[in-house]
Amino acid sequence: MCGIAGLVDFNNIININNQLIKKISEPNKYRGPDNFGSYIKHFNDYSIGFSHNRLSIIDLSQNGNQPMLSQSNRYLITFNGEIYNYKSLKKEIEKEHKFFSSSDTEVILNAIDLWGIDTCLEKIEGMFAFGLFDFKKKHLILARDRFGEKPLYYSKNGGFISFSSDIRSFNYLPIEKTIDDHSLGYYFSEMCTPSKKTIWKEIKKVSPGNKIVFSKDKSSEKQYWNLDYRCKILLPNKEIIEKSEHLLMNSVEQQLNSDVDVGCFLSGGVDSSLIAVLTSKIYHKKLKTFSVGFEDDKYSELSYAKIVANKIGSDHHEVIVNPTSLSSINNLILEYGEPFSDVSQIPSYFISKFASQHVKVCLGGDGADELFGGYRTYNQALRMQMWKDLKVSHKFIKVFSRVLNLEKLNYLNGIIQEDSSIIGRALYRNIGFNKDEINKLTKSREISIAMEKEHKNIVEWSKGYSDNIFDSILFSSIKTRLLNDYLVKTDRSSMYNSLELRTPFLDKNLQEFLSKLNFKSIMFQNKNKYISKKILEKYFDSNFVNRTKQGFEMPIANLIRTQWRDNIEEVLYSSNKLSPLNINFVKELFMDHLEHKKDNSKKIWNLYVFNLWSSNQ
Repeated sequence: MCGIAGLVDFNNIININNQLIKKISEPNKYRGPDNFGSYIKHFNDYSIGFSHNRLSIIDLSQNGNQPMLSQSNRYLITFNGEIYNYKSLKKEIEKEHKFFSSSDTEVILNAIDLWGIDTCLEKIEGMFAFGLFDFKKKHLILARDRFGEKPLYYSKNGGFISFSSDIRSFNYLPIEKTIDDHSLGYYFSEMCTPSKKTIWKEIKKVSPGNKIVFSKDKSSEKQYWNLDYRCKILLPNKEIIEKSEHLLMNSVEQQLNSDVDVGCFLSGGVDSSLIAVLTSKIYHKKLKTFSVGFEDDKYSELSYAKIVANKIGSDHHEVIVNPTSLSSINNLILEYGEPFSDVSQIPSYFISKFASQHVKVCLGGDGADELFGGYRTYNQALRMQMWKDLKVSHKFIKVFSRVLNLEKLNYLNGIIQEDSSIIGRALYRNIGFNKDEINKLTKSREISIAMEKEHKNIVEWSKGYSDNIFDSILFSSIKTRLLNDYLVKTDRSSMYNSLELRTPFLDKNLQEFLSKLNFKSIMFQNKNKYISKKILEKYFDSNFVNRTKQGFEMPIANLIRTQWRDNIEEVLYSSNKLSPLNINFVKELFMDHLEHKKDNSKKIWNLYVFNLWSSNQ
């Protein structure tokens, strides 16, 4: 796991030198503290500069350092991530190519040399982002993994193209940055910025499963993979459970490929417990597991984590978090580079910091809820699908919704018509500001409708990969909450501590298998996570497995009223130079929270993060 950055200048606009390359690489220093490498070259018609901050996981020798040239000298790569199937690919390639290292990066370069970029992207499995320069065609190629586990930002500004793992790299380049109102509105609702955009209009994200090819005069984007829910198979539940466990076990086994020790995050919930159990069955060393808790038991599952640790005989470690000071958390907020205010970023940071003192790699449980139907969103999706399938009431609803114009009738008619705006409502998590509240904050229609617009577009896109409402919402939730929030949170929190976090549930083969199942199999008898819970019941009793789901939360409401109050108030009431907010509405939210009239903690945290971020731009 590493940090990458680079520049290609086709018009001699900027002077690409060692000093500049070091500057744009500085934000990546925590991603790769083990080695820094750069490649700079000037030609008559263009200049190139690539950098690489390395976290050594596979092939710890200097042979794995980057940027790396292919043996043909045609390709230069700076690569971030892990290719889990690199050993099997290497066996295919070594008949044609010699290898001078045991790194997965050299496998990618030789694969591109042998098969070309498109076939290489089809074959590799893992989490990654890379910049590749083709000296023969004079092309810069940016590519990102299938689910967007690793970040990749880019900007095309006049005649030069820049990219980085960290959006702060662009601060050192001649790019005039302006706030993107759509991204800002989405942030106020969803605590994060949307999939393709960033908080700055001039900087974009490479979409998951996509590659972008840049030449001097043009650019083209191609999607090389996406989940497709349209091809269904019918299997008995027993076979589904066995196949799912087999595929998940294969994913865990692949993701244990490492030349350093591997541990597991263990919250005590279904997802992390399942990963820890399967890992313990095949890991060749005593497994280290890590849990985080708070003094308030309401926010802690440590007792359940201990049950799992005792069952698998792991070397278990716990840390109790008592974040009375905001100073280290403020540094964490700024490390995200963009406004990001999912409060679970705080316990994620502390468990990553704790685990990094013992291991360099951990496995986690992200992606399971989107895979197995773990949220209430999917119960709503199931009800919507059942209403859609209830043909007998359709004619009645269509007629009366036109005549009476009642909200509920219009909603039901929207489901029947598969209206993307109506279906998109299921994606709203009610964790931030609603449309009316955002309008009070900013008096901007574009900002206030951003979340609705974004979700409508995602649902519309999903229809090309699904044949029903339930699958459309599954697809869309992966492209929204998982991509924009949870994967960003875990990537930044772990990499700030130079810890590589791997996610076995985000496995191509497992995801493709489950996407072929009918929604009645995923949500059998209307039960969330039916499949994964049945797998876990092989190892734990039903009471442990089927207890009420607990989110990764922390006691932020009380902290805002007590230890954090003065610091929060100071930042909250400061003027925002990038996007002025309605200070009277902000004060009303804060006072209502302090007086226990409403729990506005997440909204207050959202505004605190935005103002803190803005003041540092």
